[in-house]
Amino acid sequence: LAVAQGATSQQRGAAVEALAARALDALAAQLEAHDAHRTYRVVTSMRVPASIPARHDRAKTEWDAVLLERARGDDASAAWHVLFLVEAKASADAATTDLPRLLRGLSLLAQADPDTVYTFDTREGAVRLHGASLHALTTDDAALQREVLYCCDAAADPAPRLLGAASRMQLLSAPASLEYASALAQHADADPHGLGAVWQALLEQPSWRAVLHQYESLRQVRALMVGVDDLMAAIEGDVDDSAANDV
Repeated sequence: LAVAQGATSQQRGAAVEALAARALDALAAQLEAHDAHRTYRVVTSMRVPASIPARHDRAKTEWDAVLLERARGDDASAAWHVLFLVEAKASADAATTDLPRLLRGLSLLAQADPDTVYTFDTREGAVRLHGASLHALTTDDAALQREVLYCCDAAADPAPRLLGAASRMQLLSAPASLEYASALAQHADADPHGLGAVWQALLEQPSWRAVLHQYESLRQVRALMVGVDDLMAAIEGDVDDSAANDV
């Protein structure tokens, strides 16, 4: 069952990724049609090169879809600037679990030398990017919405769980939790004081930081999240409005 659920989730994730890339392509086409000075393109599955001088472990090193731009009329070999990054997730829970990796991934990109041009491998082939546009990326809360979006095909939960599946599992599988569950199965009046060890770990141990800050992560993710259908509808609406204004 777990294997089947994992395969289904992976298939949904791939489908959302394709839809998000299609929406970003539509946005690039719209920008291309209305900007006389810049040209735009979208790349997918963009892998961060080892040449960026920072730790790559536990950071996002592959980005689902990226909107790029450069001056119109530049030579075909000219480097591009990163305009926007998109990550596709099957659910808000998946995005919340992914957020720490995404933030570390942005920090990794921001370590790029602003005077260097880096070559990234993508599904569309190798692409050269200006280090300055990578160096300008930040994990500042106010700037995140201008830099990255989570695309999701699941309807937003009006009353989301304050703890994601990964956090619930970490809490329930803590040794003190398991000991209490075992005691409770044998005695209805089992002493819960041993659960204090979980609370202390939550406050003091780095491995529990994601659980402790779960609500803040959920708030950040919901601010960054958009449904793929809503994104496409917004882009197509802008196209229709522009066409009407041109008539």
